[in-house]
Amino acid sequence: MDKAIQQNVDLTKELHQANKILQEYKKAVDESTIFSIGDLGGKITYANKQFRNISGYSLEELIGKPHSIVRDPNTPKEAFEDMWKTIQNKKVWRGTLSNRKKNGDIYYVEATIVPILDENNEIVEYAGIRSDITLLVTKEKELLALRDKQRFEDVDKALKITNSNILDSMPFAAILVCEKTHKVIGFNECFASMFFESSFLQKEPEIGELLLNSEDDAIYENKQISFIQRYELLAPDCRAYLDINGEIVDFLVGIKKLDKAYVASFAAKEYACKTTI
Repeated sequence: MDKAIQQNVDLTKELHQANKILQEYKKAVDESTIFSIGDLGGKITYANKQFRNISGYSLEELIGKPHSIVRDPNTPKEAFEDMWKTIQNKKVWRGTLSNRKKNGDIYYVEATIVPILDENNEIVEYAGIRSDITLLVTKEKELLALRDKQRFEDVDKALKITNSNILDSMPFAAILVCEKTHKVIGFNECFASMFFESSFLQKEPEIGELLLNSEDDAIYENKQISFIQRYELLAPDCRAYLDINGEIVDFLVGIKKLDKAYVASFAAKEYACKTTI
């Protein structure tokens, strides 16, 4: 066998070995990652088994389709604009994407998009290598939701403690009224003592149920807002009438705005608390 023939045989053997190694690399990638190849327009020319399994599409449904077939419509378009700008400049793009399966479910991937260059340094196609991080993202969201819930509960607890302290420090009968619902959500001992013969306060009445109509109320259509309006218009000489176990009592009223609630104090000579701050 002459030298030229031997060189061809050796070259063929080397090419066969190189191709075998490339096939093993491809096998490793196919088994471990979500892999696809797209043409210059972004249309899918190859999608491995992992890609098909997680997306729910068959190979026939994917080939020739744009990669947007698995795009989550809620993903900001700026993310894809940045990706295309990067890879068209022959640079590798990395980032986290949310994708949508055929059945509509959302999954998350850590993606690396690589432009494939020919011998002239021109882009011929794009390779996408992705890792499924759905479980990680889901757990992070659950943790954030739990943290937000705990933070809200802590703030709510702190507000309740603060509101309770404010009520207890009032030298007169006082109630705590929810700004949104107008319900009486708290009261101090002095106020409770005025209703010792009634279960009225056990049902969280609205402030409008507590106040009696007076001649001044004729100019207001809603008793719930008239209480606030009367304070704003007539303060500091704001008055309210309450039925205390069958006796109508005239009170001077003071209001202090809190976060999402307000404290109303009622001062009448015969019902004023004897304790001090």
